[in-house]
Amino acid sequence: MASQTSASGARDRVNEGAAIGERLWQEYSDARADDRDDEETLRRERDFWRSMFDQLVAEFPEGLLVTAPDGTLTHWNEKLGTDLNVPATEAVGENAYDVIGTEGEEETLAETVARRGETITEDGVREVPPSDVIFRTCAVPLRGADGSVAGAFEVAADVSEHIEQQRELERIQKEVQGRVRTELTDLSTSVGRIASGVDELGTFAEEQTRRMERVSDEVSDQSATIEEIASSADQVSRAAQNARDRADEG
Repeated sequence: MASQTSASGARDRVNEGAAIGERLWQEYSDARADDRDDEETLRRERDFWRSMFDQLVAEFPEGLLVTAPDGTLTHWNEKLGTDLNVPATEAVGENAYDVIGTEGEEETLAETVARRGETITEDGVREVPPSDVIFRTCAVPLRGADGSVAGAFEVAADVSEHIEQQRELERIQKEVQGRVRTELTDLSTSVGRIASGVDELGTFAEEQTRRMERVSDEVSDQSATIEEIASSADQVSRAAQNARDRADEG
């Protein structure tokens, strides 16, 4: 429901802007056709295009600002004012960097573009303390009829949610990688211990095998001795019997 309301409001603003533009264009055309005074015509043209430009800035869906060549703010739309909690009444007429204060930068992108005279689209993002807003910016130089730079037009799109999600994903990835690395280290240690235990078990088994072989040899020797003893006892028994038989005969 909220998205439908927002979309409806956006359509209303577009329709309203189109109606205003058509009215301004009609006034401009009428002035060109009927007004013979060149100065008045130029004034009407100036007013027409200024109104169109102001309308563009005001209704642009992303944060937008315009600076003079020296960095003084000439336009500051409501979206940017909402993002930074700075209304246009406090921003316009001030230095752009003093108002925004982008972290890690010495000037706004608009000031850079006005100084260089070239269009720039930044690959990175700009963070604005103490707010939590993160912008992705692009800017184009504004040139006069003679080609000289008269200022810069900067768009500051709020990408805070996207960047925060990306950073959270990177944090989770690092955390998972750390856990996996720890688990693999522990597993490697455990495998090493098991391998060492297997080696020790193998050594123990070999020693036990040798001991059993020695015991087996000893048992074999004892068996032979017992057989000899048994044989000797049998001989003694027969000799005793012969002695008794002879005694009886005597």
